[in-house]
Amino acid sequence: MSGLAYKKDALAIKADKMVRVLRGGNIGEEQFYFKGDDVFVSSELVKPELYLRKNYMITPAVSSLDHIGKIALIDKDYSDTVVGGFVLMLIPHFNDDVVSEYLLYAFAAKHHRDNCRNITHKSGQAFYNLSREQMMNLPVKI
Repeated sequence: MSGLAYKKDALAIKADKMVRVLRGGNIGEEQFYFKGDDVFVSSELVKPELYLRKNYMITPAVSSLDHIGKIALIDKDYSDTVVGGFVLMLIPHFNDDVVSEYLLYAFAAKHHRDNCRNITHKSGQAFYNLSREQMMNLPVKI
């Protein structure tokens, strides 16, 4: 599933409840980070299904080639954090810690990351696109 799509003017809207939006740069090697330059939007702009939940995985869909293929496992349910529209959420059919850890291991493998890089399309001078359809069709070694 793709993350939250928003326009830059949405960043100027202030509300009682603001929601953090993670971007590709928040995703490291098998983990994610909150950063000082994270953006926030009003919770009124966020659909409930976009909030990050335990055992979801997130990966950049549009980023520099250095970030394509990076993946992070969400450690708990977040009621105040989503990913942006250029990040994909991978949602396991089974909400199980062991299955999710295994999938993280498979998706974090060098082989999988190389496959992601090989199927990306360059858009602009420094950005690469990895579509949801391409990601869904990538083989995962079991």
